[in-house]
Amino acid sequence: MAAAGVSRNLDSYEELRKLNIPLDTEPAEAFRPYLPGKQPAGRFEPNTTVGGGGRGRGAANPEDARRRSEARSRVLNEALDVLRAAGAKLEPMTLPEFPANALGFILSAEAAAAFDDLTRSKGIDQLTEQGPGAWPNTFRTSRFIPAVEYIRAQRARTLLTREMEALMSRDRQGGRKSGIQGWKVRRMERRRLER
Repeated sequence: MAAAGVSRNLDSYEELRKLNIPLDTEPAEAFRPYLPGKQPAGRFEPNTTVGGGGRGRGAANPEDARRRSEARSRVLNEALDVLRAAGAKLEPMTLPEFPANALGFILSAEAAAAFDDLTRSKGIDQLTEQGPGAWPNTFRTSRFIPAVEYIRAQRARTLLTREMEALMSRDRQGGRKSGIQGWKVRRMERRRLER
């Protein structure tokens, strides 16, 4: 079971090694598995009365995957209709060419870190789902992610963040900033006017 997860991570490492990442690229921000301003309270105690009932992450049959995809498309199209009805002018955009899927093992490493006490105490052995794609095995196999690959992925994540910020902050409204920074400016302006 562990071999499949390790092999999947190896594919991601090889994809990220193809990127030209400058050595002075800072890794993405620090991982904190809790809300800002909050500290985790105590240790996790597994609830053995809750069952999984699923087949693990990514283990669904193709028909289930198709139905989920169709449902997701319906929800997204409904959300776009709501935005149009509210007066939003939607414009198509092209995402940067970037192997973003190769960064997926970052989530696995961060999840494994968040559940490290549970993993080391063997509490994950009590969880219902134990298949190859289930979280318990993701936590176990993530212990084999080399630090070098994790840091390289974090640097690649920084590059992707920069590309997305550049994409989202393009001037689309006659001098008004859009994207994350533009949203912050508009929010501050609105608060100032409300006073």
